[in-house]
Amino acid sequence: MIFLNQQRAVDENVNYKRNSFTGTAKRKSRLESNKMIMILMLFYLLASAFPVILFYPLSLTTLIAPCVMLSYAICIMNADVNHDVWPCCVVGIIGILIKLGGLIVYLSIFSLKQTDEKFTVRYKSHLDETAAKRLFFFILLALEMGILFLACCFKWHLVAYENNKQKKRTPKGTELI
Repeated sequence: MIFLNQQRAVDENVNYKRNSFTGTAKRKSRLESNKMIMILMLFYLLASAFPVILFYPLSLTTLIAPCVMLSYAICIMNADVNHDVWPCCVVGIIGILIKLGGLIVYLSIFSLKQTDEKFTVRYKSHLDETAAKRLFFFILLALEMGILFLACCFKWHLVAYENNKQKKRTPKGTELI
C-alpha cells in the first residue's frame, strides 16, 4: 500500500529513457533533412546553370530564384529550425521540374545553331529570334518567381497557424501583448 501513491520514480525513469532516444533521433532527422535540402538546392542551382550556357546575357536572371532559395536554406540550417524545411523542398522540386521543362522547350523551339531556316521563315513576321528568347526567359523567370511567391505565402500561413495554435494553448490573462 505504501508504493501505490509513489509511482513517480518509475514514470520519471521511463520519460528519461524516452527523451534520451528521441534526442538522437531528432538530430539524425535534422541532419538528414539538411542533407536533402542541400542536395535539392545544389541540383536546382545546377539545373539553372544550363540555361546560362544557352543564351548568356539574359539567362543570368534565371539564377535569381535558386540563389534566393539557397540563401534561405542556409539560414534555416544555421537557425536549427526543422519545420521550415518544406518550403525549400517544394520550391527546389518544382523549380527543378520547371528548369528541366524549360530546357526541353527551349531546345525544341530554338536551335543551338545561330542560323536556322525554320525559325526565320516561321517567326520573321512576328518576332526576331532574340526577342523570342527574351520572352521565353521572361516567362521562365515569371514562373519561378510565382513559385517562390507561393512558397512565401504558404510559409506566412504556417507562421500564422502556429501563432494561432500558441494563443489557444496559453491561458487567458497570461498572453503577451
